[in-house]
Amino acid sequence: MKKRILIVLFVTIVVLFSNNILSWAQLNVVNDEEKQLTIDPSGDGTPKWNSDGTKIVFRSGRSGNTDIWVMNADGSNQTQLTTALGHDAHPDWSPDGSKIVFHSNRTGNNDIWIMNTDGTNQMQLTSDSAGDAHPNYNADGTKIAFQSNRAGSQDIWVMNSDGTNLVQLTTGLAQETHLSWSPDGTKIAYDSNISGNWDIWVMNADGSDKTQLTTNLANDKNPDWSSDGFQIVFDSNRSGNQDIWTMILSINAPGKIVGWGGYNYTSFFNFNIFSNGLYPIGAFYYSDRARDINLWSNQITGLMISSDKKKAAFKGNVKIGGVAGYKFVVYVNDNGNPGTNDKFRMKIYDPANVLVYISKGTLFTGNIQIYP
Repeated sequence: MKKRILIVLFVTIVVLFSNNILSWAQLNVVNDEEKQLTIDPSGDGTPKWNSDGTKIVFRSGRSGNTDIWVMNADGSNQTQLTTALGHDAHPDWSPDGSKIVFHSNRTGNNDIWIMNTDGTNQMQLTSDSAGDAHPNYNADGTKIAFQSNRAGSQDIWVMNSDGTNLVQLTTGLAQETHLSWSPDGTKIAYDSNISGNWDIWVMNADGSDKTQLTTNLANDKNPDWSSDGFQIVFDSNRSGNQDIWTMILSINAPGKIVGWGGYNYTSFFNFNIFSNGLYPIGAFYYSDRARDINLWSNQITGLMISSDKKKAAFKGNVKIGGVAGYKFVVYVNDNGNPGTNDKFRMKIYDPANVLVYISKGTLFTGNIQIYP
């Protein structure tokens, strides 16, 4: 059976909002067109976009070995980058698009390698008798994290992007695998079986403050961050099938966010939220007269602030029409120039955890400020 790389523009996601995970709300992307980008019986896989979306790197067995290939985003100009005997796989782009990191067993066991994006200057970064695999760049391209069994079990390690300064981030007899950096580079999500089954965990980039995010008796694996850093998507068999799930993080960051504004003369909001790092307090008001929505809440349950203090999110509980059990999540951007192109986006979920309302994005008027 042929394996294919597809762009799928119709997605049904099973999501959960108990314990900070969106549940059973179906989100359908509006276009159901699929486009096949590669056709080869040997199998193509592990595709990765570059940062500007113009190229896709992937692994393929079409040459007789498993090698790294690259193509334009529309599937044209498919070019083989590696030709060594062995298995080259799991490529990842550097954030500036100048390098590709991957793992290879061309020397006898899996090690981390790096090359220019045209396949030149291939260099080995790790050389251990154990297996190093699944490399992943951080946000600024200065670090590469990967999984390795060099200490006896699968653990998360990190090194400089030139292969120096290897540091073990997880230890013990458990298996820690499939890591993903947060967009701001301050945290790493991964899966671990330390609790007896596979769950999603997160830690600081230096390995400190390890926190278990899922506690389901099923297996939760393969986490990946959303581009805004406020959600993690993962796969799980908790529903009986292997499905895709997403969680909204509720880490309370110390700081303060205030804002007011509107999209037009019928929709407007204001909020003032503060967190000491343990719990958030504050109030939020929103009105959409065209949709007959008016809500006020001081039941704020989570605040997140990005490390650059340009993005934040908060969530809470609210009554709508006298009915309790509604939940909202607000995402904001502060561009640093008061009253100019700040962004506000809100989602409301009903008591059955179904997404029932999404606000607009760019403000007609207003100002959002994020403080450390």
